[in-house]
Amino acid sequence: MDLYKRARTSKWCIEIFNFISKLSINHNERFQNIKNKLIGLKVMSEQTVKILKLNLIIYFGVSIIELIIVMTTVHKLDDAYRGIFFMILSMFSIGFQIFINAILSIYSFFTHKKELGKSYLLSLLVVLLIGFPLCFGGLFLGR
Repeated sequence: MDLYKRARTSKWCIEIFNFISKLSINHNERFQNIKNKLIGLKVMSEQTVKILKLNLIIYFGVSIIELIIVMTTVHKLDDAYRGIFFMILSMFSIGFQIFINAILSIYSFFTHKKELGKSYLLSLLVVLLIGFPLCFGGLFLGR
């Protein structure tokens, strides 16, 4: 049972494949490909990580600015419109950011820069997955 639990962890699998790759130096690239396929790791390029970080920094920065705007413009503490106002602001900013990422992704695919297009598409999906639940969570500001 303990061996079964250890086999399921990716760290243990990585150690096994590193040991195997040390044994056969000539087939190192083949074992690296097998290791990536079995574990499911696909290393993202630095450009993808940079685009994803930039989009998340923009998103959270704009969200903090929106929250400050909502808290300063709606003065009553028990005002029910505070949450709706935050939700509307968030929907427009998230929609605009998704639109820009979609345009950049389509442009990158048309100019045959597939890795860049995939990066913008990935950042579009991440902003979409994080943004809209946070947007609807802003409805609780009015309570």
